[in-house]
Amino acid sequence: MSSSREPTPSQVDVPAGSPQSVLRQPRRGQYPAVPPAEFADRPIRVAIVYAVLYRFRMPIFRRLSSDDGLRVKILVGQGVPGTKFSNAPDASGVDAEILWTLQKQVVSTGRSVTMMFNPTLPFRLWRFRPDVLLIQGGMLPNNWLTWAYSKLTGTPVVWWSLGEVRERKFNGLSGKYRKWVRAVEKTSDAFAGYSSPAVDYFLSQGYPEDRCFNLVNVVDTDLVAEQMHATQDQVPALRKQLGLEGQQVILFVGSLIETKGIDTLLRAFARLDSAADSAKLLIVGDGPERENAERLAVELEITERVIFVGAVYEGVSTYFQLGDLLVLPGTGGLAISEGMAHGLPVICSIGDGVELDLIDDGENGFCVPPKDVDVLAEKIAHSLESPERLQEMGEHSLKIIRERANIDRYLNEMRAAIFRALERR
Repeated sequence: MSSSREPTPSQVDVPAGSPQSVLRQPRRGQYPAVPPAEFADRPIRVAIVYAVLYRFRMPIFRRLSSDDGLRVKILVGQGVPGTKFSNAPDASGVDAEILWTLQKQVVSTGRSVTMMFNPTLPFRLWRFRPDVLLIQGGMLPNNWLTWAYSKLTGTPVVWWSLGEVRERKFNGLSGKYRKWVRAVEKTSDAFAGYSSPAVDYFLSQGYPEDRCFNLVNVVDTDLVAEQMHATQDQVPALRKQLGLEGQQVILFVGSLIETKGIDTLLRAFARLDSAADSAKLLIVGDGPERENAERLAVELEITERVIFVGAVYEGVSTYFQLGDLLVLPGTGGLAISEGMAHGLPVICSIGDGVELDLIDDGENGFCVPPKDVDVLAEKIAHSLESPERLQEMGEHSLKIIRERANIDRYLNEMRAAIFRALERR
């Protein structure tokens, strides 16, 4: 069966604002991925070990669970109810077990790290007897437990992670933590990265190229298309309700936490000249920084042009359909692909690395330096100058989703990583 080839790293330009040492990496897996011959007559038993059943991961978990060639068991911790680090309220469509969990929050280098420990994890794995382990990388000490189980039973491991966030420094305890993570990481049989920077990181650690897979982290793009079709009739009424008729809408969707850069967005929006007076900023999301953001909007005298919607989970597609331009000035991975699947151009900064794979700089958006208010304001103003150009950029976003960054390609690369790990048993 022939494979679908993608550009080599040297054939693809790197977006502005991205470190030039990072190249856009091709997907490594054959398309369609073919399982090892020994699993022709039975499904592959896959144990996914994750921190929690994150709401944003549920579409992927459901798609993997619906694969006839796989039997998926998901083992997660209890999380922290009421936070992003919690289990989704709807776990339908997956076989998941929430394990008793010991947790410890540790702060180092300005970051909070959650140390998770599920003492019963080895027992649950032994009871399920997986053919392969698909584990969330960087979650110590649970990664130690899966490593021990893998060595005792000979079960291959797929390490699923973002590698290391670019420009993030690790000192003190966090530096030691990263060393411990790498020690476990390198024993894995295949490496599934969220993006090209993740693969670049894996290669920099000396991991074999044929074992490093670039998933390109995206939402369930098929589900987005279904949601758009189901909610498109609701958009005009919502536009009128929010007072957005005849307005250009700059959209932000995400948690209002410090790393999302909402303050940078507000300051950039305040600098737009009179030509952008008809534009409004629609902020969809909630979090600990909301009060500060609302206070800043008052200080900048832009409250009449900024709308804080709050958190929206069900029906968020209608808000994406209101937007003309999606702006994510801080960390933001999946929201980029969700905006693009809605036909939006995107301005973003350095996040989990997926922006390198999704943004063709100047064609469907821009990647800007973090916390640079001047550059962000310039790119927003430039994008709003021509509605026709804005529409062309949105169409290019849809082209990227159709051709190289959709759920089908994502799942195929995941399967390819699983199959490669099995071949190394």
